[in-house]
Order: sequence, then C-alpha cells, then structure tokens
Amino acid sequence: MTLQLTMQSSKLSSEELNTLKQMRLRCAKNILLSTSLAGSGHPGGSLSSLDNLLVTYGCMRHDAAQPKMEERDRVIMSIGHISPGVYSTLAEYGYFTEEDFLTGFRRTGSGFPGHVERIVPGVEWDTGNLGQGLSTAVGLAHGFKIQNRPNKVIVFMGDGEHQKGQIIEAIRFASKYKLDNLIVVIDRNHLQICGTTEEIMPQSIRSLYSTNNWDVQYLEDGHDCNAYFQTFSKAYQKNDGVPTVIVSRTTMGKGISFMENLAKYHGSPLDRESLAKAMEELG
Repeated sequence: MTLQLTMQSSKLSSEELNTLKQMRLRCAKNILLSTSLAGSGHPGGSLSSLDNLLVTYGCMRHDAAQPKMEERDRVIMSIGHISPGVYSTLAEYGYFTEEDFLTGFRRTGSGFPGHVERIVPGVEWDTGNLGQGLSTAVGLAHGFKIQNRPNKVIVFMGDGEHQKGQIIEAIRFASKYKLDNLIVVIDRNHLQICGTTEEIMPQSIRSLYSTNNWDVQYLEDGHDCNAYFQTFSKAYQKNDGVPTVIVSRTTMGKGISFMENLAKYHGSPLDRESLAKAMEELG
C-alpha cells in the first residue's frame, strides 16, 4: 500500500488516519516478526519511531517505481539500528515485498542488513556509528541549496546519539548556511541501550538547537499522527532560511504493553512466547 498526503490540508482526514492506523498495525507485526525470526535486532526504537516514519513518507517527494529520480527528497537514517521500522515502512510504500524483508532480515547476502544500507531500495545512506547522520544530511542540504534545487533532506535521529560531539558542529553549520530545506526528526523516547538518557548523559536537546537559531518544534505526543503531520507540513513548506528540528516525544516499544518504556527492548527481540503475546495484543 502507498499513501499520498496533501500538505496543503490543515489536518489529516478520517480516511487517512484510518489508513495510517492499518499501516502501523502491519508494520508493528513485521517489526516483531522480523527481529524474532532473526534472533536479533532493535524492536523498541522501531516501534517508537514508526508513526513519524509512516507520515513522513506519506508527505515527502519519492517514488518506489523510480527510487533514484533526481527530484526525490532524501531521508537519512542516523539511527540506522531501527532498520525493522524503516524496512517495514518502505515495504508499505512499495519498495519491496513484506515477504522479502521478513525472510531476509539480518541474513547474510539477503540485502536486508541489521543497520540500514544503500543496497536496500529506498535507503539513501549507509549507517553504523551513531552521531554521524546529521553531518551527512547537512552536506546534502547545503549541496541542494548551492545548486538551487527543491529537494528536501529529512534526518531521523535518536536522543541518545545527541551525546556525540560531532552533532553540535552540524547544528551550527546548518544555521550559518540557512538550510531551511533540512528537517531533523528526533525520536525522543528518553531511553538508550544502557538506560535512560538522563542517567547516562543529561542534557537539554532542544537547547542544543534553539541556542543555534533553529526552529524548534516539540510534540508532547509523537504518536499523534495528525499533530506530526501538521508540524512536518509546516516545516516542509517554509522558506525562511531557518532549519527545523521536530522533537517528538515517543514511547519505546509503543503498542505492546510489556515492552513500553523498557530499555531492554532497545536491542532485544521477543522469544516465541512473548511474540505470541504481543501478536495477540495487536490483534
């Protein structure tokens, strides 16, 4: 299934919201199935970022039939370990089949590695170490500005990776060069692999951007598709010389009661019994 959202609309229609709900349900199941079948992977962050991923691809300029078209927008996945969420989303938008993803995830030579790579249709950048995606996105956005091209660059980031020093350099660069064609989406679930972000390295992520003259948008409920759509649409359409960051407050393991807000599910797949329980919850 594909979904084309009209950003000139003030809000999502009931039909669009229902479609997103059904897409999310399928993706959530595929996230859990893929990681459990592989015996490894990152289901927690995939579930927390899923709503934002689905709406973003519904808004942005892309075409699964022409994945390399010049006018496409670019999505940089700085949090590359949420590949189950990314691959599930790309399957929904027609880049490949669910079956190919589910049977190939994290298997050698399958084309669906554990961290997103460009060998996967629809993926723009190879990931690995956290903290590097914003620098890549800034370079792309600056290049499009120099060439006077309309392409937008969207980068998905985690909150934990904001502990990396490289990020502040990219934040300053984007502000200096007025990269209003750049949108940062932060999956603010307050958890990383070793615990809460506050325990590991407390900081104000919003202040990193606001003190460097970014347009900072905070969503109290990052799973509210309509609120995210309205915020993203505004950022996408503006032309004011100011880059935008959307800090999206989400829930690790969203939608599965026993997974929610637990750091252990950052990188732990479900065993057979837990998987059955989760699938029953999803319905």
